Amino acid sequence: MAEIRKASLVSAVCFTLSILIYAVVSLILGTVMVPRDVLLIALMFVVIGVINYIRLLIRHTRWGMSKSLFIRNIIAAPIYFAVGVGFATLILGFWSLSTVLFLASIFLPVFIVIQTVMYFIAKAKTDKMNEALSDFMKEHGGDEEE
Repeated sequence: MAEIRKASLVSAVCFTLSILIYAVVSLILGTVMVPRDVLLIALMFVVIGVINYIRLLIRHTRWGMSKSLFIRNIIAAPIYFAVGVGFATLILGFWSLSTVLFLASIFLPVFIVIQTVMYFIAKAKTDKMNEALSDFMKEHGGDEEE
């Protein structure tokens, strides 16, 4: 149940941000937000929520535990990109190489920044755990020898 909650939270935050970005772009371009596009964005984040849920389930498998977070995310990145490009072409109503390149120029830097932040958060947690383990071993290391 925690996995569903976590996947839903990530999707909800991303959905909210994408609607805000869509609204700002519509305001700048002087266009109207079409309800069909908002529904397509909502559907896209339902699909992303399902992908997140599957990823969270895979994380608890033997294979998932043997791989680092970075590797699992690198494997999932093309799936997210394909979903994003697929729904962007539905929203825009056409497909072009320039659209895919534009989306890639947004997706790749955002993905790299998010992965870097996640790495440093995980590293900080690991360092804290290692420090606590080291302190514990210093305090109780002599007890085992006696």
